[in-house]
Amino acid sequence: MLQQVIDLTGEKAILQGATWSGVVSFYISEDLSLGTPKGQIRTNYLHAGGMTIADFDFAPITYSPISLPGWSTPQLRSAIIPSLSAVKAAAISIPAEGNYFYYDMFVVMPTRVIKVARGRVEVLPRVTDPLWS
Repeated sequence: MLQQVIDLTGEKAILQGATWSGVVSFYISEDLSLGTPKGQIRTNYLHAGGMTIADFDFAPITYSPISLPGWSTPQLRSAIIPSLSAVKAAAISIPAEGNYFYYDMFVVMPTRVIKVARGRVEVLPRVTDPLWS
């Protein structure tokens, strides 16, 4: 299975201290409903010694017909929908050298691990501005 490389930056970025939910969803053609979705944000890639700074939360995986752009009929897909609570987002410390980190998401099945997505993730500092409320 192909692993998607999607950067969670710009409009998809995490706002420190705010709930991050409904920003991205992944639809996989295989039935993964018996699997456990997992995902982490790290200071660097794991093989480069990156430390985990947050774990994503996930809605339960569903395998059902989904209307997709370009398809005339709904397609059976497993929906993998990550989120991050406001408490977890608030706990991410942004170092002086930058606000970019790395993430990966995968599904642990009974006999294998399926990589879903990876990339950079941007965490924006929360400021005391009425526009951010």
